Amino acid sequence: MVGRWILGGLVGAIGIVGLNMAATIHQPGFYWLGLGMAAAAVAYIFLLVKRSFDEAERGGRR
Repeated sequence: MVGRWILGGLVGAIGIVGLNMAATIHQPGFYWLGLGMAAAAVAYIFLLVKRSFDEAERGGRR
């Protein structure tokens, strides 16, 4: 369980780095790369939340 928190924190940090990259680098390729990194990070964190709720519903973790 702690591993998921650490992984979620790292992915969140990567998303913030992507947003920072999109905001500061004024080249179209890096802009879209930064936005893509942030969107992927958000999607992965939502996936972690979904997995957690699915496990709780099955009664896998208490």
